[in-house]
Amino acid sequence: MLRESIGSSCWLEFTEPKITCEDVVFAFKENFPMFSHSPLRVALNHTFANNTDVIENASVHIALIPPVSGG
Repeated sequence: MLRESIGSSCWLEFTEPKITCEDVVFAFKENFPMFSHSPLRVALNHTFANNTDVIENASVHIALIPPVSGG
């Protein structure tokens, strides 16, 4: 849903050596305000993460996951 809404994958650049998942979500919502009220989960290397998890490695794969429904 996110990729389709923005038209592609996106790159966010940070100058800090360590950031949190919350920093990533905040930066994404600043760049794409249409998602400012959407709750987003973060996955690091295909594993769900907490907002307070620290990202130190530039080669980590980060995915933002919107709310989903199903059953």
